[in-house]
Parts: sequence; C-alpha cells; structure tokens
Amino acid sequence: MDRNFFEWLIRTVLKDTTSDIDYYVNGAGGNSGEYANLFTLAIQRTAPGSAERKKLIDYAYTNKIITSADTAAARSYWINTSAADLGGDVQNFANAAETYYTNLAATQPAATPSTTPGTAPAPAPAPAAPSVPGTNADNRTFFTWLIRDVLGDQTSDINYYLSAASVNQGEYANLFTQGLLATAAGSVERKALIDYAYANGIITSADTPTARSYWYDTDPQGFGEDATNFGIAAEKYYMDEETGIPAQTGGGPPSTGDGSDIPPIPGGGEPGTDKINNVSIPRGMRLIRVTSDSGGNVPGTDSTEVFYLVGDVYGVQIGYEIGDRSALNAIFGGIGYFPNVTTVSKSEFDSLDVQMAGTVDEIIGATGSLQSEFDREMAALGLESPPAWLMASDEAMVIFVNGVNEGWSAERIYGALSSTDAFKTRFKGIEVVKEQTGSTSWVDAVNEYVYREGEIRSSLLSARGPGTDTSQEYVSSLIGSGWNPTEVDQLLQLEKQVRANPQALQNINDILVYQGLDPLSADDFVSFLLEQNVSTLDPGYTPSDYFEAINDALRFQALLTEGVEISFELATELGTGTSDTIQSPEAFSRQAQLAASYLARNSRELNLDKMGLTREDVIAAMFGEVLTNGRPVSEVNAILEQFARERSAAAQGYTTIQSFLDKRGRPIMQGFADFS
Repeated sequence: MDRNFFEWLIRTVLKDTTSDIDYYVNGAGGNSGEYANLFTLAIQRTAPGSAERKKLIDYAYTNKIITSADTAAARSYWINTSAADLGGDVQNFANAAETYYTNLAATQPAATPSTTPGTAPAPAPAPAAPSVPGTNADNRTFFTWLIRDVLGDQTSDINYYLSAASVNQGEYANLFTQGLLATAAGSVERKALIDYAYANGIITSADTPTARSYWYDTDPQGFGEDATNFGIAAEKYYMDEETGIPAQTGGGPPSTGDGSDIPPIPGGGEPGTDKINNVSIPRGMRLIRVTSDSGGNVPGTDSTEVFYLVGDVYGVQIGYEIGDRSALNAIFGGIGYFPNVTTVSKSEFDSLDVQMAGTVDEIIGATGSLQSEFDREMAALGLESPPAWLMASDEAMVIFVNGVNEGWSAERIYGALSSTDAFKTRFKGIEVVKEQTGSTSWVDAVNEYVYREGEIRSSLLSARGPGTDTSQEYVSSLIGSGWNPTEVDQLLQLEKQVRANPQALQNINDILVYQGLDPLSADDFVSFLLEQNVSTLDPGYTPSDYFEAINDALRFQALLTEGVEISFELATELGTGTSDTIQSPEAFSRQAQLAASYLARNSRELNLDKMGLTREDVIAAMFGEVLTNGRPVSEVNAILEQFARERSAAAQGYTTIQSFLDKRGRPIMQGFADFS
C-alpha cells in the first residue's frame, strides 16, 4: 500500500503525530472499520475547496475508491462540498475505502510487522483533539497556532508577524482570509478563530447568536466577500496605532527593543524579502533547475540547463526566468548562494503548471513578498483580494493571477473568468441579471448580482427568522429565476402572513392550480422558482401573473369569510388580469362585506331578477369589476341606489343602516331617520 499517502493523511491532514503508519500500510491487522474511520475523519478535517481535499479526492478517483463516473461536476461535488452537506455520502466514501483496502490487503504479500515480532500492532489511537488558543491568547501563541496548525505552514517566520511596523501591507489580511477559508464549518478551529476575532475587536458588528452562528457554521465557499472583509478587518486591527502589536509580544524572552533578539528572516533579507548574495528578491522564492528529458539542450533553448525562480501568489505558482548557468552566476554569483535547489526535467516542470510572469529582472530589488507586490498591482487595477469561490478554483485563479500580472482591466478579467465553471457556479443566473439591466459590463453585472443577494437574504431572514437557509445555492437559484428582490420579498411576506392559516393557503393553491400555475409549498413559497430560468420560463410564471392569481385567491378568501361562496371561474374573472403587487389579506374585506350585505337582502326584500341584476353582477360591482357580458359598475350602482331611495320613501325615513356604492364607486352609508 502507498505509505507516502498514509503518512500525508495521518501526519499532515489529521495532525496525528503518534499513530503507527505501518499499521495501515500492512492491512490494519485485519481489523474491520479502521480504513472507514480514517477516511471519514479525512473528509471531516479537509475544508471544501482546499488543496488537501482536492488531493484526497484525486487519490480516491485514481485508485478507484470512488467508482462513479469521473466528471467535472462529480469531482467538484466531492472537492467543494462540506462534510455536513455530503451527508450520507461521507459514510459511502468511507465504506468504499474500507472495501478497497481490505481487498488490497488480501492480494498483496504479507508485510513485515512494524512492531516487535510476535506482537500485533497496537490499534491506532484516535487523532488527538486539536489544541486551540484561548480568546485571550498572546499574539505569539495565536499566530503560531494559525500559521502552523490551521494553515499547515511549518516554515514561515512567526516573528515576522509580531512586528506590525515591519509587516507589508496586505499580509495580515491575507493571513486571516486564508485562515478563515482553511477552517471547516462547525469545526473547533473555526470557533476558536471567530471567538478570538470577537474578543479582540476584529469583528466589530453586533455580537448576537445569529451572527456568531453565521461565522461558525458557514462553509468556506459560502462567505463570499465576507472572507475578504474579515481579512481587511484584521489588517486594520493589527496595523492600527492603538490596537496594533509592538515589535515583540507574547511568549519568549522580553524584547531588548533593538530587534537583536528577533531571529532574522531566512536568507538575511528585509521583512518580505530574501537576499541571495546581497541581491534582494521576494521572500520564499524557490530556485528550480530544469534539464532535458533525454539529454542535450532543454527544448527551446541552447543550453543543457535553465533556471527559474518560482513563488506562490494565492496558491498559483508564478515563475520568472533567470536563464542558463552563466546568467545565474552573473546575477547571483553562483548556485551555491541558494540554500535549496530543485532539479526537474522539462516535462516535470511543465506539469507543475507554473505561470510564467517574465524574467527575473522584474523582481530583482524587491521591497516585499511576491504576494504583497501582487496585492499592490491588484489595488492599482481597482481589484480586491480574490474571494473564496475564486481561490477554490485552480482554473479561475490562473486566469485572475495572469490577468493582474499582465495589467488587464477589471472588466477584462471578469470577462475571462465568466467562462469558468467556478464563476458560473458562484454567479448562477448572472446572464438573467445582465439581460434585465441591459448592461454589457461583467463588473456591473457582478455588483448588481451581489446587491440582489444581499436583498434576498435580508428578505429571507425577515420572513423566516434566524437559521433559515440563506446559502449561496439557494439564493443564486432565486436570482436565476428572473424574479427581482422586491418580487421575491412579496412572496416571502405573504408566506409569513398566512403561515398560521392553512385554509387561506389552500384557497391560494386551489386558484393557482385552477389557473395552471404551480401551487405554493407550505414551507417555502418561493421553492417553485428554484428550478426555473428566465430563458425557459413559461409566461404564466411571470411575477405579474402569479401576483394576480394570488390576489384572486385573497379576494375569494375575503368573500368566503363573509359567507359568500363563488366559483374559481368567477374568482379568476374578478381580477384585472395583471398585478404588480400582492395585496394584503385584509385588502378585500370591505368590498366582500358590501357584497354579502346586498346578497343577504336579496333573500329578504331585494329581488335581483326583477331589477335586471345577477348575483355575479352585484359581487363584481362591489370590487369595481365588470364581468364578461355583465353590467357596468355604474349601472349596477344606479339600480342599487334607486332601490335604496324607493325603500326609504316607503318607510318615510331610514330606520336601519343602508350601504351602497355611488356612481364613483365610493361606499355610502345611510340610515337612522331619528338620531334622538
């Protein structure tokens, strides 16, 4: 079995420094469930979209642990979905791993025991619970935990972050954004990070259970721009003169004040840089020597070896060409000045997906890290740090980084990103927004999309309260339906109003079905929009038609409350045909009461047939509507007024209250001849 894989999984991913690697390599002693448990923990401990999750899933596909169709969508599901949202698939994944390794152990030769001969390997202990800093942890303890444990970075100099005066702009922001995205939703690491941020004033918004739940339980991809804002808030906090940190804080000996007790940055450079034979380059660059696969000159060159400096920007490898050995010697004095050199063949170098940004001259004399230099270039283009959805996609990040390096405009960068799966998933239905706004700008469309997301999330929380689903997928589906935030809000507010009235909901759905529309779900009035798309939407699904049908149902309900039963056909005909808004359930109460009053009199003293009226004429007139082949409202009101006058004359005064609509459709109350 693959020892390297198990060592990576147990030591790096699970941070378990004590379990016996050979125990798993040699078949787990035949004990059932060991591999299933290991892979369950692996899914739970790898953040969606992280490099660790991607490596785990790539390994599973390569080794046929996952045997379903290997498609881009399927890989994206496994790589970008949280353990909580994977649900039962976590167990399926674990069971598949158990089956795979059990079968593999049965077919390979017996391995040499990894413990003393004659004794069975001790059962692998459960990974130790991760240690987390308290909310009052000193800066050294906190940064050590964040960098070493959360980000898995075992080489960066902790002291660099303990002197705000020496940290390049954007470094704290990047550190905290990466920290947030590297912690799984609901994990102890996420909780520790957020608790620390609240306790130290990095998060300054209202500290409520709902707000904390958002920060604790949101998947990394679900944060959107909030991940960047979190980093910016940390940057502001640490760089502020009042709240920022001094040159040396936390554990370790007291600072002498002159910096002599702080270990130097590797390579002897200034903070953010390394020095190679007194030549400054961005901190952390790697020297790579490339040779031919088959001997002779490296393809495309006249040399047997070519050198590159390679660094990382937001996880994308950026390369700068030095040239041959003579060029290396001329610039840096020789290969011996570099602490480490990696030699690879040309084909191996090509497989690294290094994005070439130019020649080494462009970074000679650097004053900061490659990351900070890149951030400055982004700011000059009016761009912010890449959000979580972008950083989770290798394809999208390559486009973004290359665009910034080449000085593309924000519009051109977003235009290039729009063809990627990551963009299409993040901004599902953005074509609808572009069509509705009439804009050809991708930047404008993204800004409008984000605005609509915020409005719809506010409506969902207002109608349903904390804890409701405001996930990216749910909100994006609503936007993609073509309904704008105001229209979605009207359905949600109606949902809130009739939640405790099952009969009202039934009446609404009866009318909707009668008119050929989808009924509303008792739990979710907007669920019918989730699978719709404006480009394929039936005309009957437009907001106007839906609102009209709902208003027909509310009118039907108002009449029913007053004891007046009408058919669905009449309820439909009473409407105007289109509605821009949904009326309140009480909006039709007065008209329904008038209709009920006249119809009640018909059974006692009115004779509608003799007056040339029908029951439907009276009902329609009370709502100011005219039925097909029916009498105009003015005629109906005139007949009812005439009846009231004749009755009054016969009684020589009013002894009871009368009510009717005048020629202008206004309700008139008459009655009581003697008020004494």
